[in-house]
Amino acid sequence: MSSAKDIMNLTFPSIDSAGEPIKADERSATRSVGNLG
Repeated sequence: MSSAKDIMNLTFPSIDSAGEPIKADERSATRSVGNLG
């Protein structure tokens, strides 16, 4: 089961890990896609 935090991590990895939204957004998106795929 996915918790809300897990979903937030997948949706906004840069916000959760770095605490600074949109910073390195492209890298975060690429990393998330790689993890899911």
